Amino acid sequence: MASNTSYTKNVNVERRTWDKEKYATLAAARAATEVDVDDPAYEKEQRLKKLKEEQGDGGPQYFKVASEEEKKVTGSERAYLKARTAKVDGIDSLVGTTTMVAEPVSASAAVSKNGVGWHCKVCDCYLKDSMTYLDHINGKKHQRNLGYSMRVEKNTTEQVDDHLESLIALKKKSKKRKQISSEPTEIIPPPSPSPDSDSEESARKKKKEEKWKRKKEEKERKKLEALAKEEEEDDDPMAEMKKMMGFGSFGS
Repeated sequence: MASNTSYTKNVNVERRTWDKEKYATLAAARAATEVDVDDPAYEKEQRLKKLKEEQGDGGPQYFKVASEEEKKVTGSERAYLKARTAKVDGIDSLVGTTTMVAEPVSASAAVSKNGVGWHCKVCDCYLKDSMTYLDHINGKKHQRNLGYSMRVEKNTTEQVDDHLESLIALKKKSKKRKQISSEPTEIIPPPSPSPDSDSEESARKKKKEEKWKRKKEEKERKKLEALAKEEEEDDDPMAEMKKMMGFGSFGS
């Protein structure tokens, strides 16, 4: 049967093909190296990494990210929740102060118009007051961002026994310290003053009394002089007129 095609077929020409598995592997490798800077997960990872580098071992405990060595919860990548061993500092000292934050944080909808609030560097959020701030750093969101679970590791019987023994030893030590402090101590009387010191002390007191007596006599003398002057002016009928005209007293 004759063909109706207008072109000539070539037997040695084949359709071009591609190795799909090879290019899929290359695409996957490229996607693994590329990161989306606008991705919230990537932004959170970089923020926690920077916070960990800045603080090191000297930062507050409630801002420390869970380390790789900490025991993980079964079936989870998060560590067991730990009790805080240090006091939360900076609550009272930060009242009335100003903290500079990055522009993306200050431009978020969670910030009030006047910028007042407590800023959490881990969660990158603002809290309205110190009580809300304390609730936040103890809450689930903050602990999850640090890499902790809300589950607490169960202690074994040996750990409980060791803890009780340490408390008993501490109590005995404090009781012994109290007994030592309550023991009566020997009271040493002060040394008796020597005759020379008595004479010096009496001479000092006598000199002080004479000085006070002279001051009192001088004060009484000035008071009497002022009274005598007032009586003299009252006896002179022209005294008031002299004062009004600006004349002073003339000596004889």
